[in-house]
Amino acid sequence: TGSGKTYTMGTGHTDDTNSSRGITPKVMESIFEKIEAQKSSTEFLVRVSFIEA
Repeated sequence: TGSGKTYTMGTGHTDDTNSSRGITPKVMESIFEKIEAQKSSTEFLVRVSFIEA
């Protein structure tokens, strides 16, 4: 549709700098950082579904 979803979602870039990544990779990184910080006291199960249309 040309509305910028690929850029916003972050699935169309190969540049790995944080400022140019979209919301999807940023959120995933944040989730797994939080899991890593708490993994000694908590058990986690992460399920993800992602469809890019």
